[in-house]
Amino acid sequence: MKPIDCKKVTISGRVAVALLAAEHVSQLFTADTCDLIRAMIAAGWSWMTTRKPDPSQLYDRFNESLIEHEQRFVDDEHLLTAYHACLDAHYYLVWKAQGVASVEEPGVVYPVGSDIPEVDESDLMNCLERTIKASRRPNETESWLDGIIAFVERECAVTGGDVIGKPLSRQQFTVPPIT
Repeated sequence: MKPIDCKKVTISGRVAVALLAAEHVSQLFTADTCDLIRAMIAAGWSWMTTRKPDPSQLYDRFNESLIEHEQRFVDDEHLLTAYHACLDAHYYLVWKAQGVASVEEPGVVYPVGSDIPEVDESDLMNCLERTIKASRRPNETESWLDGIIAFVERECAVTGGDVIGKPLSRQQFTVPPIT
């Protein structure tokens, strides 16, 4: 898989890649888990365009439920891998939302859990690697992700010191079926 150069791609571009990967693997889950993941993803896209919900709300609304749902998959390595891709996307989203808030709203602090400071750019790559591993067609998933990465490198390049980038919307992308 093509790596993402985090110094060259805006935060908006990188968060979009994580959300798209989570949406791709969300198709593997039953309705209740899929609904939770899709709600997290929808909140992520909302944050991208409106900055609502704020980082605290993103964390508080989803973190506990996501952790609780994880226990359902401990006996199924394939689904656990897919679920961990979604968790990686969630943590990455909250971490980046908090960082963006500190730039856009200096002095405003959105408290999140103590696990967020442990997040870094490797969580994005873990999300993508797990997405490929969880796919029943890993070569096609890898090719799709490479295309998304090429798109954000082209359309979401850091320019003029703007590391946050323009808001992206879900409608700009296609997520293929996973099976």
